[in-house]
Order: sequence, then C-alpha cells, then structure tokens
Amino acid sequence: VPTSSILNINSTKDNIGDIKVYNINGKLLLNNRVDALKTTLNFKGYSTGVYILRIKNTITRFVVN
Repeated sequence: VPTSSILNINSTKDNIGDIKVYNINGKLLLNNRVDALKTTLNFKGYSTGVYILRIKNTITRFVVN
C-alpha cells in the first residue's frame, strides 16, 4: 500500500486497538493504542521506504514515498 504521508485506518466491528509500525529492519517506530473505529496516521517526515504495520494479528507492508 503506497502512501505519501497519510494512512487512514478503519474498523467495521471492534475498536482498532494497538497499532505498531516497524521499519524494514524490525525497529519499532510507533506504538499507539486506539480506542476508536477510525484513526489517521501521519508519516510526514518518515524516510522513503517500506514499513510494516501491525494491528492485532494482522501485518501489512506499506511504502512511504
């Protein structure tokens, strides 16, 4: 999933819960708890590259341009 700086996250059933973002080397860069069905993450200022997003047991890779 490519993004320039903003990533919108939506859940249809449960609160999103813990959001973790790692760089490609596995270093934890962001650790937030979201008690809502929607949130927005801002990646402005992050270096161009591939990052890993973990929400509960779902892992997704995304690219910051």
